[in-house]
Amino acid sequence: MATKIKEIDPQTLKEWIDDAQVFLVDVREMCEYQEGRISSATLLPISQFKAADVPSVPATKKVVFYCKSGHRSAYAAACWSVEKEGVLAYNLSGGLVAWQHKGFPVETGKENQA
Repeated sequence: MATKIKEIDPQTLKEWIDDAQVFLVDVREMCEYQEGRISSATLLPISQFKAADVPSVPATKKVVFYCKSGHRSAYAAACWSVEKEGVLAYNLSGGLVAWQHKGFPVETGKENQA
């Protein structure tokens, strides 16, 4: 089955987070994650990424992947979509850089690790 990935912008992601509509996956490495991440993001580093490691997500939630610039997360979203037999995955266009450029907050420290 073909992969289904849709790019979204930071504003859309912010709205989905505010409405509790999203399961957010950060595919950067631990050191990047600790430096700053989007609130509620779950860490699944791309270096160890297996689509099967993404926890079950309720049908009411959208699964969004992000990294620093959007390239690694696009790959992870495609892998996840294939594993889940073509279920739509979202990629944050421009990644954390775009999120911060819009002035949206980031958290630091060791939280929400899968």
